[in-house]
Amino acid sequence: MKEKKHVLLKLTILVLIIAAIFGTINAVWYFGYKKTYDDFAEVMEELSSEAKKGNEFEIISDDCVCRLNMPKYLGSGGSLTVHKAEKIQYQFDEKGNLINGDEKTVILHIWPQKFGEYKYGVTVMNPLTTQQIEIYPDGSIVPQENGNTELDESNQATLEIYREEILHYIDVAYTLWGIQ
Repeated sequence: MKEKKHVLLKLTILVLIIAAIFGTINAVWYFGYKKTYDDFAEVMEELSSEAKKGNEFEIISDDCVCRLNMPKYLGSGGSLTVHKAEKIQYQFDEKGNLINGDEKTVILHIWPQKFGEYKYGVTVMNPLTTQQIEIYPDGSIVPQENGNTELDESNQATLEIYREEILHYIDVAYTLWGIQ
């Protein structure tokens, strides 16, 4: 009988330790990461789709679509995006060739990191090409870790073309979400 009580006591302690560890992991994730997204969502409208309920929010601010994608439970992967509200209507000729391919859609991505840090990126695309560039908060390029200066130069040239638009999107994000 005494042995059963001893085993039961050990199991109870083990369950309490596991619950405490799980509770700590949840608290660190929520307060260190997810709460930032909840704060951003307060100024936005939830998208009404049942599949997206609680996961995607959107608002139009200064003629830009600002969107928030929530991270998955106990994971990362959430993001903020800003892009022009007016969509480009791409046109194709009778052979399927893109006619207005010089028009690009530019999207600013912001990935909140743990405990208040942010990573930034830009996607420049049309139906045939997509270029993704990591940037600093001032809109300048983050150099390639592998030292690929040719790609850095190409990315820098793209950023220069869309610099004013990108800086406008950064300003909209700072104003809407209070990101510093």
